[in-house]
Amino acid sequence: MKKENRFCILCLLVLVLVQLGCAERPPVRDRTKFFGQVPEPVLTLPERQYPGSLWQERNSESILFMDHKASQVNDIVTVQIVETVAGTGVSNSKYEKETELGFQVDALLGLPQSLGMNNFLGLGEPFQPGVKGKSVNDFEGKGQTRRSGTLSGTITCRVVEVFQNGNMEIRGSREVTLNREQQFIVLSGVIRQEDITSFNTIRSDNVADARIEYYGEGILADKESPGWLARVLDWVWPF
Repeated sequence: MKKENRFCILCLLVLVLVQLGCAERPPVRDRTKFFGQVPEPVLTLPERQYPGSLWQERNSESILFMDHKASQVNDIVTVQIVETVAGTGVSNSKYEKETELGFQVDALLGLPQSLGMNNFLGLGEPFQPGVKGKSVNDFEGKGQTRRSGTLSGTITCRVVEVFQNGNMEIRGSREVTLNREQQFIVLSGVIRQEDITSFNTIRSDNVADARIEYYGEGILADKESPGWLARVLDWVWPF
């Protein structure tokens, strides 16, 4: 009896280990593409044509009326995150089907209808060849889902690539650590220079192919997710 109990316990442990291997793990985020350094572009400045002149091309960026919007690789631009998402879905399904089936044999090859079985199965009734049935299938289902979310804030991004048509790919990230809890904000996308304001800012709804992530890692993030045993039992439980 003890050997059987040990064998059952061993099988249970093996089953738990197998379920742990099948349990879904949170995806590992690749931070290198967000926190990696963008190589500095090599700029070649022209020689001074007029050494004694007050006007120098290399100092043109400091002119009072010069546009200081982001336009080159490694220029920075501030993105104002104003994201609001709301969605509602309602579905109703109803299915009803009723089927009746019946037939009766009045004569069979000249034989009497009861085929000589006047006391069928000892019930005192003659045999009556026939079938009668009824089937009813009814289904009704209703469902409703509602989801909403709001994210606001600011993040400063860098220009990582300038396309031929003038559009720019930006990428930015911010990491804040508080009480051993890390909070990350990551943003990437494509912007147009004409959408940038005179204060070198742009709204997130003007960012094409925008990818905005806001997540945390640490004790609080771990406590918000169920434990491994709860995930295994939820995966195994058939109901």
